[in-house]
Amino acid sequence: MRPIFNFFASIRLTIGLLVASILLIFLATLDQQNWGVWHVQDAYFESWGVLYPLSAQAKLHFPLPGGFLLGTLLVVNLLTAHFRYYRPGWQRIGISLIHAGLVLLLIGGFAIAHYQDEAAMVIPEGASRNFTEAFRECELVVIDTTDAKQDRVTAFSESMLTRGLPPQTIEGVRVEVLNFYPNAALQPVAQNPNLRALQLKQPVGIAQRSPLGLQPLATSYDDNQPNNPVVIVRLSQGSEVAEIAASLQFQEMMGGQRITLGAKNWEISVRRKRDYLPFSIDLRKFTHDRHPGTDIPKRFASDITLRENGIATEFTISMNQPLRHGGLTFYQSSFGQADGKPATVL
Repeated sequence: MRPIFNFFASIRLTIGLLVASILLIFLATLDQQNWGVWHVQDAYFESWGVLYPLSAQAKLHFPLPGGFLLGTLLVVNLLTAHFRYYRPGWQRIGISLIHAGLVLLLIGGFAIAHYQDEAAMVIPEGASRNFTEAFRECELVVIDTTDAKQDRVTAFSESMLTRGLPPQTIEGVRVEVLNFYPNAALQPVAQNPNLRALQLKQPVGIAQRSPLGLQPLATSYDDNQPNNPVVIVRLSQGSEVAEIAASLQFQEMMGGQRITLGAKNWEISVRRKRDYLPFSIDLRKFTHDRHPGTDIPKRFASDITLRENGIATEFTISMNQPLRHGGLTFYQSSFGQADGKPATVL
């Protein structure tokens, strides 16, 4: 037992783990060119092990310890070394605090990587939002819009679509997912004749107005060329049948596709996965100051009103001043245009 303890407390193990960490960072940086930041971070640093390179076409792969494994071994190495050489006394309290701080940093990094979830809240000036949208996950939504006072939303996550979603019955309407493409080109054939014509038996929505072409694409890991998930959906009630081709690109350009089936009105779309919050945020004003005579940003700030349980509270979120509320942290991330107005991205 003692040889094992001595091994985990040895300086040789420390040096070996640090060298392995440097190698992992170096190889991950090389692979980042092909796979993008997010995928490399997940595969190399938020895992227990990885095969380098990630490409399945590579003739030879090398097993590497992942970030979780290296971090765990570093914590074990630091604790065993500390207790092996620790001598009680106020003279050594400094080294104990340093070791405790390092352990806390490593454990904190693991907790953040495992539990933290990042999303965006895009709010046009003068508008309100009570949901966040995922960066890289989508969902299929089937919305009953018959009642003018409220919508009934049924959402199916990307993981459910990937596994194969069995037919569902929503408000008496049978919903079948005929095909799901994590990434595909979907356009009217008139715009791109090179695409294979999409065969729909009872087309509605965009496909009814203009024949569509579809070409499945490889999954993109480039943040500048995001995936365009496409879902082919059939809705049926009795003898009425409607088939819809929905995509994230269509939703972001034109919104959901609206149809009438039976006595109900429906909206079908593929959108970014939403998480709804128990409060809402209104954007009163977005400020984007530049240094005089240049395009260099000087200050980004969002003057917002947080509404919860009938109480309205005003805050200003800026680059170095986030808002923390309800277990969430809202950072001033970016800005843009939405609904023809200046919009903030939190």
